Amino acid sequence: MLSYSDKLHPFLKDCLKVGCLKGFKHFSLYLRGREELVVTVQNGNEPHNTAAGTPAASLARTDSGNILDMPPASPLPSTPGSALGKPVTVYLIGGYARYKCPFVWLRSPSQRLVSSDMESPLKLSTTDRWPKAPSSVKVWDIIAELVDMTTRPVPVNPFEIDEEYFLSLDPFDRCLATAASVNFLRKLFIANYVFADAVLEDLRVLLQWHFEDVPAVIPVRARTDADDAEADTP
Repeated sequence: MLSYSDKLHPFLKDCLKVGCLKGFKHFSLYLRGREELVVTVQNGNEPHNTAAGTPAASLARTDSGNILDMPPASPLPSTPGSALGKPVTVYLIGGYARYKCPFVWLRSPSQRLVSSDMESPLKLSTTDRWPKAPSSVKVWDIIAELVDMTTRPVPVNPFEIDEEYFLSLDPFDRCLATAASVNFLRKLFIANYVFADAVLEDLRVLLQWHFEDVPAVIPVRARTDADDAEADTP
């Protein structure tokens, strides 16, 4: 039987893969070592209803109702993304072996949440499900839940691409960025999330940009040699 540490390994590998991606409209990612992923989520333009609160963002508690007694995650020396000048909420996803499962901590003040306690992990449906079915709860499921409870109005597709970001890149960087994003969005589409149709639309846009940039990125001589080699193949 696999230990919780062994079950965490695939989760941490996914954090590494996703943490390197850029170009999402509603959030940005920043890797802090092997066990930590910082998620900076756009709050959006819709005013927050302070009376309603956000039920999903209460503090994680034990079965007896007590707040989980565990040390806080490491603090952030600064707020990533704050230089953008937009209202954001910063979270830290921690996959610490000593906790045996992933947790999420608030890392910036937020009017979106019931509590602004930065010392205790938040109670999320995704992290609650993880100990029971770790293979079925991915890090992008946690990210989607964070976007859903933070950004107003709630986006149809939490992983919507930021077209302005991709168009601002030079052809070489855009070719690499679109390839990486296509690989990730393809996984989301195959998994058939409720926002799969919106993901497909973004996939089409990224693929179009990617193949438009390829001729400018690959040297003409390399393409000519490849074509000649293919022509000589019997």
